[in-house]
Amino acid sequence: SGQETIDLEIERDNGIDRDQRVKLKFSVKEYPNYQKLASSPNIQEYSVIAISQFAYSSNLNRICRSVKGNPIANVQKIFSDDLNTQTEVKTTCVSSFDGVITIQSPLKAVEWLRGKSFDASGSPNFTYSILTSDRVQIQSLGDMWSNKNTRLRKYKYLQFIKNPTGTREFYHENAIRILDMKSNISLDKLKQAIRGGFASTTRIVDVTNKTYVERVFDFTRDPLLTNTKLNKDKSPFSLNPQLSFGLLSSGLKSINQFGGASVSTLATNTAGNDGNPNSSTGPMAENIARAKSFYANMDAVSHMIVVYGDFNLNPGRKIGIEIPKAVNAEEYEKLGRDEILDKSLSGDYIVATVAHSFVDGIYTAKAQIIKEA
Repeated sequence: SGQETIDLEIERDNGIDRDQRVKLKFSVKEYPNYQKLASSPNIQEYSVIAISQFAYSSNLNRICRSVKGNPIANVQKIFSDDLNTQTEVKTTCVSSFDGVITIQSPLKAVEWLRGKSFDASGSPNFTYSILTSDRVQIQSLGDMWSNKNTRLRKYKYLQFIKNPTGTREFYHENAIRILDMKSNISLDKLKQAIRGGFASTTRIVDVTNKTYVERVFDFTRDPLLTNTKLNKDKSPFSLNPQLSFGLLSSGLKSINQFGGASVSTLATNTAGNDGNPNSSTGPMAENIARAKSFYANMDAVSHMIVVYGDFNLNPGRKIGIEIPKAVNAEEYEKLGRDEILDKSLSGDYIVATVAHSFVDGIYTAKAQIIKEA
């Protein structure tokens, strides 16, 4: 009928002492394909698309209400009151917002409020689901990149397996093995600059005080971003401050000095409401420049890797990868470990999305990972 639910139970051997098991529940959205072959008249196949129950419910509901204060607290309230789903908050939201959610689905309202939520460094917050918990996760990009987000494991590009099949060592060697890898290393600094990755200008008009302020952002000089890896990283993907551009009339500048590459104009209203901004642009005024820098650099370098499956490999997790240089095999023995590694590709990454696949008893995971910045 198209209104079925699916209870899915998956079990895997974790290679140590016991099996791991997850239980998931989905609501069927559609049956897009049906197949019956003349060679097998007693067999029929269906393709089924099923989604989480809170996503299904969200499409059937509309909400409209006023919100006040912490945007993440209001996101939690939407999940609990309107979607019957609990959340796990792993970050601190410092922004505040008073306003009205216009008529829209609960998940669209969550995304609208999320866009007004920032941590202390101006990093945007994200909401996402993971395989091992029925709670929706809420975490800032800055916290994902911080030291308190411990690395799950370090994956390696291994051409050969050294240990005998069936041994615990064989299992662990395969558990860290990258089976396939495709990368987007566009090195498009111009695109990042246009999106505000290195510098930007924010023009703010306060309709209450009739004032106009123009703020120029340079991520190399920003006090909250000075010590981030993005500023310290010396890989080929990092900014080269010695490379200059510009017209002769304006003189040469490095790319982080072009504040006009990305311009935002905001109208704010600072009146009343116990000091809370009562316009949708209020929380953006102090955070939009840093947020644009985070967004622009977030997917500047990404890889799609295939590894053997792990229930703990989820969005938001930090992992490491080790990728060898493409050198003649005869030269490997002459090189030290640090010389063998391709340092521009190796390092820590954040898992953005994961597709878990189970085919003929083989469990693999295809993950998009983004360069830690």
